[in-house]
Amino acid sequence: MNKERFAIAYIADAGFVMPTCVSITSLLENQGEEEYDIYVLVNGVTEDEKRIILGLERIGAKINIIDITSENYAGLDENTCIGWNLHITRTALFKFGLAEYLHWEDKILYIDGDTIIVNNISDLCRTEL
Repeated sequence: MNKERFAIAYIADAGFVMPTCVSITSLLENQGEEEYDIYVLVNGVTEDEKRIILGLERIGAKINIIDITSENYAGLDENTCIGWNLHITRTALFKFGLAEYLHWEDKILYIDGDTIIVNNISDLCRTEL
């Protein structure tokens, strides 16, 4: 019998690697029988930081690092939104391109890197949208 496999996406830049690692760890600590393809879209992350992220991988959970250039979002960062009192980095905008960046996946669950998973999320992953 094939186990269910779900695609999970995170985004991280140099300032958000640690919280993202904590979130991935909490996801995997609550992993049941299902398997995950975890994609971490990164910008400005060092090779050492990438190794730390990849070091979280375990049986049933494959972690993939995808380098994305923030130049795709030039002009759409916090400098543009000052009048709106928003703090938005270019990296934070990567979530809007997930369908393009991960076009081979039919369904992707995006999780913010500052999210702690406290239960198994397989029911959420199975939700039809």
